[in-house]
Amino acid sequence: MLDDTDVFTDRDLDPSYDESEAITIALSDSGSTVSGGGVDIDGSTVTITTAGTYVVSGTLSDGRIVVNADDSSKVQIVLDGASVSCSSSAALYVINADRSSSRLPTARPMRFATTGDFVETDDNNVDGRGLREG
Repeated sequence: MLDDTDVFTDRDLDPSYDESEAITIALSDSGSTVSGGGVDIDGSTVTITTAGTYVVSGTLSDGRIVVNADDSSKVQIVLDGASVSCSSSAALYVINADRSSSRLPTARPMRFATTGDFVETDDNNVDGRGLREG
């Protein structure tokens, strides 16, 4: 039987983060914004490209968050009441990173969902069906 220490590092199990070091991403159907680097925004797709901590809030009614960083990148996503629906893929799609983790820092509800059929966009089998909290 595996225990948590066989799979997760101490950092993975620690929900804290340094807010002063975090990059904020404000999702919006009218145009998402970011407070620093390491993020590309193309319409309703927000792509995290470098290691770091990203605090995500706001709403995308048909968009997605993609993590596509290099193999040594550790990406921490703090879901601060974020709501993302995507009609054609996973609302949160991790293509590449050394390690990616999500945190839920508040009691604010968050929602990630796929509302339609998955459309093939690359060689990966994207088949997640959604996550809802709150």
